[in-house]
Amino acid sequence: MKSPSSTARPAKNKKIDINFSGGKLTSDAGVVLLQKVDQKLRRTERVNLFICDPRDPLLVAHQQEHLLAQRLGSIALGHEDVNDQTSLRKDPALLAAIKQDTNEELPLGSASTLTRLFNDE
Repeated sequence: MKSPSSTARPAKNKKIDINFSGGKLTSDAGVVLLQKVDQKLRRTERVNLFICDPRDPLLVAHQQEHLLAQRLGSIALGHEDVNDQTSLRKDPALLAAIKQDTNEELPLGSASTLTRLFNDE
């Protein structure tokens, strides 16, 4: 059975395709706008310069700057608890904002990865 769909034209030369087949959804799309502001201000990039990455570069799966952006973005969206990263690491909006890609096969850092990086003494 084909899912119902529609096309809307809310502005001249702008087309929005709407379908109701489900797919990947997010309630945190605001992170895309937050990340654009962050990139313009270079906030995460600047903070990252002051944090020494203690990890062995040969064993790193996630760039420290991406982990920092993930953590700051999650907090800004109201996800203060690092355990939320278990589900957020595959969130399409967070993936698009931080990695410019929505491939769930290459998720963001896990709760354990973030905890190890930011709680290392």
